[in-house]
Amino acid sequence: MSAFADLLAVPADTPIFFTAMTLGAWGATLTLTGQAGRTMFTLRYEECRELRWRTYPVFGGITAQIALVDFSAGRDGHRSPAQLLTDSFALWLLYGKMRIEVG
Repeated sequence: MSAFADLLAVPADTPIFFTAMTLGAWGATLTLTGQAGRTMFTLRYEECRELRWRTYPVFGGITAQIALVDFSAGRDGHRSPAQLLTDSFALWLLYGKMRIEVG
């Protein structure tokens, strides 16, 4: 998870949570919004070609925040997949561009 913390310029031990997700353009754009400590961020994948999801049973129900457990950025231009592991789902995706907006 420290790789994602590095992208956000926050300390490596900062808890990172996703708070919302939006699929646009029939799955070609994926936007995740979240919070790392007090830092708000938006993670946007564009030109997505393939998305693979695995969901996990959430005991006690879905919460407003999904904790990020592990992250691999992959490489843009559909060269290698990004991989996100949370406490509720895992996501593997090939993408054209990735953008992170902080603030």
